[in-house]
Amino acid sequence: MAFVKMLLEAVAQSDLAIYVVLTMRSDFLGDCSQFQGLPEAINEGQYLVPRLTREEIRAAITGPASVAGAEIGPVLLTRLLNDVGDNPDQLSILQHALNRTWARWENEGKGQGALDIAQYEAIGGMRHALDQHAEKAYGELADVRRQRICEGVFKALTDKVSDPRGIRRPTRLSSLCAITGSAEDEVLAVIDIFRKPSRSFLMPPLGETQTADPVIDISHETLMRVWTRLMDWADDEANSARVYRRLSETAALYDSNAAGLWRDPDLRLALDWRKRSAPTSAWSEKYGGTFDSAMRFLDRSRDAQSAQAIDAEIERRWLARWSYLPLVLVAVPFVFLQPTIADGLGRLLAQTPRARSYAGWLSHLLAGAPAALGYMLLARYGKKRFRRVMLESMRGQAGAGADIEEVLERATDVKPASAVEVHATEYATFGRRTAAHLADWAACLILAFIITFLLAFLLAMANALPDPSNQDDGLLVPALMWYATFWLYRALTLASRRQATPGMRLAGIFVSELHGRPVGFLRATARHLAAFLSYYTLFYGFLMQPFNDRRQTLHDRLSGTVVLRRPPKP
Repeated sequence: MAFVKMLLEAVAQSDLAIYVVLTMRSDFLGDCSQFQGLPEAINEGQYLVPRLTREEIRAAITGPASVAGAEIGPVLLTRLLNDVGDNPDQLSILQHALNRTWARWENEGKGQGALDIAQYEAIGGMRHALDQHAEKAYGELADVRRQRICEGVFKALTDKVSDPRGIRRPTRLSSLCAITGSAEDEVLAVIDIFRKPSRSFLMPPLGETQTADPVIDISHETLMRVWTRLMDWADDEANSARVYRRLSETAALYDSNAAGLWRDPDLRLALDWRKRSAPTSAWSEKYGGTFDSAMRFLDRSRDAQSAQAIDAEIERRWLARWSYLPLVLVAVPFVFLQPTIADGLGRLLAQTPRARSYAGWLSHLLAGAPAALGYMLLARYGKKRFRRVMLESMRGQAGAGADIEEVLERATDVKPASAVEVHATEYATFGRRTAAHLADWAACLILAFIITFLLAFLLAMANALPDPSNQDDGLLVPALMWYATFWLYRALTLASRRQATPGMRLAGIFVSELHGRPVGFLRATARHLAAFLSYYTLFYGFLMQPFNDRRQTLHDRLSGTVVLRRPPKP
């Protein structure tokens, strides 16, 4: 911008005779509108070079040949005129094709006779002459390392990021060495192959006086449009630039707590890009951003997702090996302890039906206490110990110094960082569900007492209280009130907009169908009724919750629901 302003100001000086001549391709003429005053200056002295007519192209082909004392055959001349057509971009390709045809005519025919169609087709014609010539130069590279240096050099000299049409990017030799990670003599050895006098694909020409750090450039943009290998390299470079820029922008947002870590498929694509392209800090300077920060963000994203995959693998092993333990912890005490405790309590208490019922319930609680304690210890501390042992075992299998991806790759048959389904919402833990259940139990108990008291008051006012001497009638109404209160309390709250009972809301969890849809009243009722089976299976229906991948209880599975942790508010 400053350079253009200086040119315009110099031309505007009336006491100085300064003339500025700009040459550019017509398809770049519209880009001049970005500079204030430049379009107006160009309009005052604009001259568009007219296209050559067919006769002028004929003269341009035959004239130089006749000066050199040679002749172009009529068949070849007609073919050249047809191949050129009306495309002005073909003139540079025509020049190169004629040069190659002339060289082959001199080598094969020793400069005798007219240039014929045979020499023209042998060099590939206008369609493939430049491509084949560049490929021949590429084939002269001695080994794979020089081929990789060549790829890095040409990628650095082409730019399809700033302009999809492709433009040249002149680069100093020192920068090319830094980008390719090679010594100066290695880079020069590759460049010299492409700037021989018979090729001149790169500038400055071979043998020309050079500075200590010359600027290397492609001789003409046509090479970027015709050499197939370079077109693929340029597209790959543009894609690499897009990936890097997006990665760098996300890393900056992550550092400012405005974005999260990447996950698949973005993460896998970025990791594959880094492995394939091997970007360096010198390479990234062309596209801005902070290279070290971007790479740290990518490593952190990879480690986080791989760690989650390892946790999922350990969880799978835990479920496969120890999911039967809750049943054993519950069944053994009830089989061996509960009858003995019930008999002892029965002898201590009076032998009445109500006393025997109380003794039975109390024996269940006393027998289940060790089971519940053992279960909680297993679920909390046993799983932690199992995870630590499995992680050490997996690291041992991968070998010392292995990173987290190698640990996962050796421990499982799946690919790292992409094998585990990542859920946007976590499943509710056993502790949160237990806290919610106790809170709802207390709320229902208070609500049932209030409703029972109000109902008894209304019945007393109506003189319709049941006979207290009939124990069955005295217990029937409170029992019905108890079950009805629990049912309506759970079914109505779960079918509400919040999909959670008051206790669940306090614990930060909610109920949903397997596919994420809200729970309706009928499904909530089915879930409530299925919960009785969780009770009647000696509480195993509840205790199985931490031992399956979706953390479902028995009534969750029967009703097709899951309990999820509500994500925190942003």
